[in-house]
Amino acid sequence: MARSIDDQLQISELRQTVESLSSQLSDMKDLLFTFSQCAEFRTDKPYLSALVRNMIGGEQRRTLEMVISIVLFRAQGQDLPHLDSRYVSQHPAIAEAYVSRPIDGEEAIRLIAMVVGSESVAQEILDAHRSSGMGAAGHEALAATCR
Repeated sequence: MARSIDDQLQISELRQTVESLSSQLSDMKDLLFTFSQCAEFRTDKPYLSALVRNMIGGEQRRTLEMVISIVLFRAQGQDLPHLDSRYVSQHPAIAEAYVSRPIDGEEAIRLIAMVVGSESVAQEILDAHRSSGMGAAGHEALAATCR
């Protein structure tokens, strides 16, 4: 009988934990939605707004920024910065991007899409990055390959 009471207490505690986590998750979703709505209307930070709208953060954001940097170096015909082999092998997009040869806009979008999931999001992110004024020379060189 004592074991049955212990089991019931454990089940009750687990239910409370699940309810608490469910409530916290709901609150976080609401906060994220609110934040994304705020960021959507920020025209002074288009790149950050695009990241928030597409829920790109953490490791995915770091990978994305590495790929964009490599793409822009390649577009300008510059030597690639040295990357430790563990970073190069961290994500297939980094490994594919990290080659010393010219790049065009189509390949740039394909590589970025490997990180963000679709070519339309990749184009949005790359456009927002350019609009933010980051990597201007690289974006100009990349745009020249699309003409």
